[in-house]
Amino acid sequence: MVDCDLDGCCVPLRLHTALLCIVQCIEHVADCVQPPSHTELFWSLEGISIENIKRNHALWILGQLYVHRHSCLSFGCFLCSGGYHGSPPLLVSPLDAMRTAWGGGDRVRYAVGCNVSYTPENFHLAEASIAAAVDVAKDVDVVVLGLGLCGDNYGGGPPKEDSTCFHIDEAEGTDRTNLTLPAADWPLPGAQLELFKAIMALGKPVVVFIMNAGPVDISYIKESGVPIVSAGYGGEFGGQATADVLTGAFNPGGALTYTVYPQEFTQKSSFRDMTMRSDKSTGNPGRTYKFLDTSVISPVWPFGHGLSYTSFALEVVQGPGPSALAPGEASQWVVSISNTGNVPGGIAVICYVSATNQTVIPDPPHRWVFDFARAPVLHPGEHVLLPFTLTARGRALTDRSGQWVVPTGGYTVQCEAGGVAATTPYRFSVA
Repeated sequence: MVDCDLDGCCVPLRLHTALLCIVQCIEHVADCVQPPSHTELFWSLEGISIENIKRNHALWILGQLYVHRHSCLSFGCFLCSGGYHGSPPLLVSPLDAMRTAWGGGDRVRYAVGCNVSYTPENFHLAEASIAAAVDVAKDVDVVVLGLGLCGDNYGGGPPKEDSTCFHIDEAEGTDRTNLTLPAADWPLPGAQLELFKAIMALGKPVVVFIMNAGPVDISYIKESGVPIVSAGYGGEFGGQATADVLTGAFNPGGALTYTVYPQEFTQKSSFRDMTMRSDKSTGNPGRTYKFLDTSVISPVWPFGHGLSYTSFALEVVQGPGPSALAPGEASQWVVSISNTGNVPGGIAVICYVSATNQTVIPDPPHRWVFDFARAPVLHPGEHVLLPFTLTARGRALTDRSGQWVVPTGGYTVQCEAGGVAATTPYRFSVA
């Protein structure tokens, strides 16, 4: 049995059990925090993607997403919990975890930098706050900059849960109107990009991590070349998990579960037009990795993207062979994944299929997920074989009446480990 998310990622039933436990842990945290099995589950399911990272000797913690201990239920830890959370007995903010990892004392310094968002009346405070943060940053070796959106904090702004949020960016009953971080020209403005630019001007090594639920266009930050960690809403262990990634104690291997579109997408795609496929007559660039016309819109990061501290090699060692499959026949696949880098690591491997030569369905999807697996932690030089199954339903397309059909013709399978490695395209036929 499988289920599919809105971006076409099919989730095998075996994963539902783990995801269900996550939901149960969020709703009944007091019963779930202590057992080691639940702790390990949180680590294994932390969907953290990474854009490279450097380690250095001194550190400066900067940004509104870190909070001091007495406000741990506000943005730093509160945001880790996301919505539908109770009052967990254990919360560790990213700031606390980084202080512990780096030995405490003056080795880790903290400054707010700026609020997540402001009101028009208090936006003038941002300039002075950024200037004060820059003064502190001048004397450190590395800057860790926390950015993100304001999630559901039940109203926003003091004295609510988060003293740095004066506008809810994403929550039930709140539609986002922009794909970027809050900016100076918003009705309820923000200054996070100005903060980033001011820190970058110092010429210090900078690492950015971002907490958010929906996709955020941070193209400017990506183009600057700084390391980026997408931490999402990690739950009560999210602060510790983020710190472990930043310090190199944990090698992430997650994959994006959605396409991250640029802000330009909002001008070219109307929500009054629910067409999934691209349409040159209307300018609709298409939606999701299945149908997005990348010649019109290039995603900031594609669905399934994710990096690692190590490198991998992928190879299809078993496929259907040269003989054509029958329309209702399944095929078994085995992919070899090897750690070709210098540090241990595991990673998510996603397998896609595309109909490359059929005439039944006009304008089929570019490709779609038929299976995926998590490679276990491999030491340098180690490899493992991962089995995948492509069923007839997994090859199926829908016709204009919404019926599933399995066209005969040519197909291509390719498996990818985020942005780290990919198999050579494997072509086969159905007749």
